[in-house]
Amino acid sequence: MRKTATQEELWGRLLVAAWPEEVLWKMNEGRADWVHSLGLGADSRVLDVGCGNGYLDIILARRGADVVGTDRLVAVLDEARERAGDESVEYTVKICELPTSRTPPSIS
Repeated sequence: MRKTATQEELWGRLLVAAWPEEVLWKMNEGRADWVHSLGLGADSRVLDVGCGNGYLDIILARRGADVVGTDRLVAVLDEARERAGDESVEYTVKICELPTSRTPPSIS
């Protein structure tokens, strides 16, 4: 019996296959330049919600930022962790559980 892929697995495969790695590094170097143009210094703390494969976060960490990347897709977080290890970069990756309800939480 053929196993049906979950939505998470499908998105993970799409994100991995969509762009060549060298394009992702170059594209995220430009994004990192933009982030730094906002005034974030080398000692800044960064929370990246929806970090995906971690390219941007790794670049920011290389530049001295303390980065925490979160995503709801375990497959891409695993890649981000592996990539950070391959690049010898310290960076925190965490699963982010998103609420499934479209009703906003009440404010007390």
